[in-house]
Amino acid sequence: MTNKENIYKKYDDAIISKHRHKFALTDSHNLNSTNNSFSFSINCEDDFLNMKEAKYYIKGSLVKKSDGSAYAAGLAIKLVDNFPAHLFKTIDVYKDETLIERVENLGRASTISGVVTSGTLKNDILSGFQSECKAGKFVVSGYLSDLGLGFFKHEECPIYKGNMKIAFIRNSDDDAIHRTGTDLPEEGKIVLDTFNLTIPVVKYEPTSKVELMRELMDLSKKGQYKFGFWSMKCTYQNVPRETNFEHCFNNVRIPTYVYVAFQSDRYEKSTKDSSNFDNCNVENISITCGDEQYPKFRQNGNFKEGDFVEFYDMFNSYRKVFKQQPLTPYTPAEFNEKKPVFVFDLSRHPKSMGTFTTNIVLNVDFKENVPENTRCYICFETSKEFVYDIRLNTLNEVL
Repeated sequence: MTNKENIYKKYDDAIISKHRHKFALTDSHNLNSTNNSFSFSINCEDDFLNMKEAKYYIKGSLVKKSDGSAYAAGLAIKLVDNFPAHLFKTIDVYKDETLIERVENLGRASTISGVVTSGTLKNDILSGFQSECKAGKFVVSGYLSDLGLGFFKHEECPIYKGNMKIAFIRNSDDDAIHRTGTDLPEEGKIVLDTFNLTIPVVKYEPTSKVELMRELMDLSKKGQYKFGFWSMKCTYQNVPRETNFEHCFNNVRIPTYVYVAFQSDRYEKSTKDSSNFDNCNVENISITCGDEQYPKFRQNGNFKEGDFVEFYDMFNSYRKVFKQQPLTPYTPAEFNEKKPVFVFDLSRHPKSMGTFTTNIVLNVDFKENVPENTRCYICFETSKEFVYDIRLNTLNEVL
């Protein structure tokens, strides 16, 4: 435990109530317009907020794009797995007006995060990670941490007063919709009616609260009041129709883990399922960070012939050893056909004093030319830490 966690632990028995508070959007008039932004102001007067248990609640409907009318029953149209994340392009998280986390390409980043780190999400219908939502009305509720936000996943302690802002940018609807069948349903749109957050407000017995605040102030004076979490930066590159792809990502904050996934002709195509990835018949894949290559061997895989055990083993070993998760909930067939995510462990990469960024080169060999309109998504997972001055309400990032 950190010093901060030890302090809070002492006062667990002094908690006299813990109830959820609903936070509404500060500007909800533009929920259904692509590229529009809207935000939540997360504040409470003189109590604490348990951010780890922050949840979203979304209510809406899937209707015809042409006139907003309902679809006939039985048509092959639905919302994709993890569709709540696909509704948004970007989420920004601010604490006391300091940007502490930004997740871009949210649908893909969140899906990759859910696949590699959390076996429990695979069958989570309530949050929409596994979607059973077809045409018509829908309601979903899940944790903000399910959307790929590391701060909400790893911050164990309540936060005094909150003083936070969470900003969303709306995505187009096509990434969240999947239409299939020989008699293809007409294009759809998603109409959001309600979007709010609920976060537990924690109240302490008054005398104990004074003591808790005194200890937190003392910790802050020593420069030891910190927020630490894992954060994911997700970007993409278009892949040419060739059998080799190499790209250098410049000035990347040195990551602990790197995840790579491909999608062929799935971007804003409601006739394709944007929640799945394509193996593109990868033969060899590696990343080079500084002078180190990961892995140091060639895999010589061939997905079409069922030879992808090296990639599947990298995925399983990472989950078991570094994320303390059981073996992947995805079978080899599911990994091959739907969730081929390539995982690289850089946790032991040598770090030089004063060096925080580096260039990372991705190199991929394919057994055949890559399909048209293929994107390579790459996610860099890094640890972030901020020193918090509780007296001045300021944060400074530790590099």
